Amino acid sequence: YTSVSAVDMKIFDRWGKEVFETKDPEINWDGKDKTTNQPCSDGTYFYICDVYEITLTGTIKRNLRGSVTILR
Repeated sequence: YTSVSAVDMKIFDRWGKEVFETKDPEINWDGKDKTTNQPCSDGTYFYICDVYEITLTGTIKRNLRGSVTILR
């Protein structure tokens, strides 16, 4: 048995500016900058995400990193 109890996710542009953050396990990023609420430019964005999973042996933390590309 495993379920996700929480996440801590941040998305950054190629210059390292944070454009999105959430603690919601549903993660619904709409591609907008959190500061301006305007759509982010096409390009590659990088994320770091700590996922806290509840297992039969207790809570474990996984660190995920990767990228997502916006094309419109």
